[in-house]
Amino acid sequence: MIDRVRKLSDRLEEYGKSVEHLELLQHRKTMLNQQMVQLSARATLLQRSLTAFYLAGGTFVGTSMTIGVLALMGSFRGWIAVAMALIGASFFLGGCVLLILEARRALISLHGEMDFLHELVRHRQLAETPTGETG
Repeated sequence: MIDRVRKLSDRLEEYGKSVEHLELLQHRKTMLNQQMVQLSARATLLQRSLTAFYLAGGTFVGTSMTIGVLALMGSFRGWIAVAMALIGASFFLGGCVLLILEARRALISLHGEMDFLHELVRHRQLAETPTGETG
């Protein structure tokens, strides 16, 4: 994702210099700005999902340690281990939901790029069609 942001940033900078010859220049800039917004939101979702997965893993390790410590102490309080396991499962589920949301944003971003490319192709076809002909 970092590479994608850098590439988009470079393209925006290029467009800001001397590219008057590019077709649909303003539309390109708008599309790239929208992509940057989407990438920012996706990065936030990925960071949150990774945090949830790390918390889930840590909680599951903590559950195992709790079971071991309680077994050594001879006073097994099962509810503690069950509560920790449920917390870990909740973090894991939360991470999965966040990744689903990120994947949906990635798809929206891809559709935006594809829409622009389709528009660019139509623009070029219209530019190539001689005046007076319909196609």
